[in-house]
Amino acid sequence: DLSSAGVALAKEKPYHEFVMYQFPSLIKGLGASKGARALKKSIAEKMQEHVHASRRELMADIPYYMALFENKSKAVEWTALFDFSAEEVSLLTGKKKDSKLVKELLAQSTELRKQVMISKRKPLEGLMEHQVPALSPGMEDEDDEIEKPEPIIEQARQTRLF
Repeated sequence: DLSSAGVALAKEKPYHEFVMYQFPSLIKGLGASKGARALKKSIAEKMQEHVHASRRELMADIPYYMALFENKSKAVEWTALFDFSAEEVSLLTGKKKDSKLVKELLAQSTELRKQVMISKRKPLEGLMEHQVPALSPGMEDEDDEIEKPEPIIEQARQTRLF
């Protein structure tokens, strides 16, 4: 109670100058840049798993990545590796998200991702003839019953650590 009276009596003389009241400019600036900060954050989070660095460090290094995105082949590789969206690529290239360059980079990165997935595929191994009837050359009669493998009994899962 006494503190409110002390604040009111703190003036030695009345102020006659105009005092302009406005919304804090810092908060206004943070609100205006919220989208760009969220985009940088999402880029850093996608890179964080592969680069093994903190999100803060990666966000600070985004201008360097923008310079790296000037090289088209590197941009395609990075877009494919980190699975960047159109908005993220547009931020890194400095172009609009519906620009020809961004669309081209996304298309090429999709193709590169497909090629990598195909190269990582492993051939079917360990299949017996009775498990894959369509691949067996000796089975011409479709009326024959196919032997079904016995279901694997699920092992008991651990419920406690100690």
